[in-house]
Amino acid sequence: MSSMNPAVERQDAVPRHAGTNAASRSIADRLDITVTDRIESVEDIWRALEEEGTASVYQRYEWTRASLPTLEINENRSPFIVTGRLDGRPAFVLPLSVKGRVFRKLSWIGGSHVNFSMGLYSRELLQGVQPGDMTRIMQRVCRMVPGIGYVKLCCQPVEWRGHRNPMVDLPHQRAMNPAFMMTLDGGFEATLAHGNAKRKRKKYRQQCRIADEAGGWKFLVPRDAEGISRLLDIFIEQKSQRLRDKGITDIFGTRKAQRFLMNLALKSASMEEPLLQFYGLEIDGKVRAVFGGGVHQGHLSGYFSSISTDEFSAMSPGEMLLWLVVEKSCADGMTCFDLGGGDERYKRSWCNVEIGMFDVILPVNSMGYPLVLASRLTNWGKRVVRENPHTWWLVGMLRKLRKSVRVPGKQP
Repeated sequence: MSSMNPAVERQDAVPRHAGTNAASRSIADRLDITVTDRIESVEDIWRALEEEGTASVYQRYEWTRASLPTLEINENRSPFIVTGRLDGRPAFVLPLSVKGRVFRKLSWIGGSHVNFSMGLYSRELLQGVQPGDMTRIMQRVCRMVPGIGYVKLCCQPVEWRGHRNPMVDLPHQRAMNPAFMMTLDGGFEATLAHGNAKRKRKKYRQQCRIADEAGGWKFLVPRDAEGISRLLDIFIEQKSQRLRDKGITDIFGTRKAQRFLMNLALKSASMEEPLLQFYGLEIDGKVRAVFGGGVHQGHLSGYFSSISTDEFSAMSPGEMLLWLVVEKSCADGMTCFDLGGGDERYKRSWCNVEIGMFDVILPVNSMGYPLVLASRLTNWGKRVVRENPHTWWLVGMLRKLRKSVRVPGKQP
């Protein structure tokens, strides 16, 4: 939004006509909407809505603020933070960004680093929003900064913490992958019972025996800079090797992305609910698996994981680490634990809740129509391919082939 001048733009509520009362006017007309590229200027309303508990750790103020000088700049995005007040009261924050000069796209801050993208909404707005309100709100938002060609708001949950996402009222399509979550409020034994508890216990005992015979194991939960840095370096090494082998782009491969992770984890060291907590499984003196996640109001969101490629791969160190993280989360009084998007066997074995996900891809002007059509078709095609085991296997083979002929690039 560097082209905006001044850095803050405001659009007041639609004036009330004589003879009408506030109750009869739509929420969309009663909102005062502000757009800014300075997150510090909206800290008060952001933190107030954060306390409402209607969003995830990825929408926490500190998480988003940490991403702006790293992730967003690295992807050439400009912050486009939208706030709304309903009759003067905090109503919503939409953490958005703008990318492009000729064909400008409006999307969520954080991009592919965010498993659940959404706005922060007041309970008052969620309870009062009616069909058509979000369409009018987004129309007002897009008019505030000229040149936006299309809106692409992907990876949104249909519901979150019992609240319906108001964005689902906009034209949308099903996302490529659902997401999965386990409830923890019944304790560890109840959580185990979500899937085949007997099989999980047997496998965990086998893993412990193998690890003990190999020289012992440790469950690592570092809160100091040295421990965090160690696990971050190992995660980057493990993840990059796995993704290279599969021919998949590594979103953690840039120095700015790695600096973002380090900053998040260090900032979290003194927090009761960390923005990012590293977990590690050490076997025979070496870290064989790493897991990272953040917390918001008792809900742990899994952000990333990695495993080593060595003689211990067959024992599934990642699943052993997941057991330990779930066990600790239950002991710490967490209420929910999500494993993000993607349909994997291990997720279904632990999780008892499937979260529906959707994408909103809409044109704003005539230049945006072909881009929206192409984007919708691409997302639809990805979903169809992902849901077919045969075509998904073929994609994996093609990625490996592409990887074998790819020329290594310089790390930004």
